[in-house]
Amino acid sequence: MTKDLALTTGAGTILDLPDPLTFEISINTQPAETGTRSRTAPVLARQDTVLESLYNKNYNNDQEGYVYLLDLYAAFPLSASDNYQGIRLYVSRSATGPFALAVADLVEISYPSADCPFWVTSDEPLLFGADQAQSHYVIQFYSPEGETYLSEPLSLAPFEPLILAAPAHNAAISGNGITLQWNAISTGDGDSQSYEVLTYRGGGSFWLLVNHTPVSTNQLTLPALDPGTYAWFVMARDDSEPTYRYSNSYPRIFIVEDPS
Repeated sequence: MTKDLALTTGAGTILDLPDPLTFEISINTQPAETGTRSRTAPVLARQDTVLESLYNKNYNNDQEGYVYLLDLYAAFPLSASDNYQGIRLYVSRSATGPFALAVADLVEISYPSADCPFWVTSDEPLLFGADQAQSHYVIQFYSPEGETYLSEPLSLAPFEPLILAAPAHNAAISGNGITLQWNAISTGDGDSQSYEVLTYRGGGSFWLLVNHTPVSTNQLTLPALDPGTYAWFVMARDDSEPTYRYSNSYPRIFIVEDPS
């Protein structure tokens, strides 16, 4: 599929894109309170600050705020003769453009290097549009001499926020047959969805993972649990290389009562 992806904003020599070029993107829908903008942190580590503040917020009555993050991965061979300085990121609501510059200095490239992998994160609002519908993303390399054409577009829409439904936050329940429920997330293409349910036991700033279960429906019945305080959250994922989507819920607490 050939598209007219030339830029009208640049000047100078038209450079070749690196060959081969690996270009992948993922969009994360996640709680606004996770306190990080880096994919270098493990997914579970992103939840730490929320877990620590669970006792201070009533998630049944307060609005749960979410943010969208775009992660970009690019890998390509380099030689000193290439003389690339960096990478720009463009976005459009149409696969054929026009494309708007979203991030001017996404990556700065240094030499010498035999291979250059980059993984960067941006929460620039322009990347997602007002209605979080599908957007189309391209990258461009630039140097003092000029710039490349835009890469072929990658198209992706963010997942909707994942909201926990039951049990209620801070609910006191028995330890047998606890069923966790959340809103179903649509992939938009009819495919079945994949979820990962994570349950912790603990309290305060220390939480121990006691259950990590992948499911294809929007509920899970846990095995019998010992009395104590538990936190849980759900991750939805759609891996369709070279694009990936994730949606992480806020966590909630439930308390397993001592039957005695």
